[in-house]
Amino acid sequence: MTTKPSSRLRLVALGLAIVLTIALVRLSGVGRYLEGDVLPSTMRAAGPLGVVVFVVAFTVGVLAYLPGALFVAAGVLAYGPIGGYAVNLLGGVTATCASFAVARAIGGQPIGDVERPFVRRMLARIDKRPIFWLAALRLVTFISPPLNTALALSRIRFREFAIGSAIGLVVPMAVATLAFDGLVRHPAFAGALRWLLG
Repeated sequence: MTTKPSSRLRLVALGLAIVLTIALVRLSGVGRYLEGDVLPSTMRAAGPLGVVVFVVAFTVGVLAYLPGALFVAAGVLAYGPIGGYAVNLLGGVTATCASFAVARAIGGQPIGDVERPFVRRMLARIDKRPIFWLAALRLVTFISPPLNTALALSRIRFREFAIGSAIGLVVPMAVATLAFDGLVRHPAFAGALRWLLG
């Protein structure tokens, strides 16, 4: 991969931004809001603004490379399976798009200039049908902050990323929401879920 000095500098800046965000979130004590029922309780207490609280928390979490499953569980605990699915899908799409936008703004698009034949062939396939491939990748990788970052560094356009992510998250988000709802409702698994979250 031949990258220009400015591209290398942008990649270093992106790497530093990711590390600093992760460190800031973990060291600031924000994680205590993800323990047990704290985030779901905060969402319910905020009324209609609870959705905004959730989407912001989900977005910050994805930017800090926290597992998306934490937020899916919080959505289910706060709003049940149907409301939880709606806020989870909204939060997931918003968080992945924000992650993409931040990575693109800092890192640019250096992957689009890669000269290795294997990588060029892969990127050419994605370039031909970006929404299809992104939806397919989402089925397998779910929220995946590393995927958001990698695709931000490619030539894929934001619009294609957003549409592909929205389509691709429909099924895995439904599966994850139903799985967490089942865990919450089943007494044998409820304790395990609470232990996982807190």
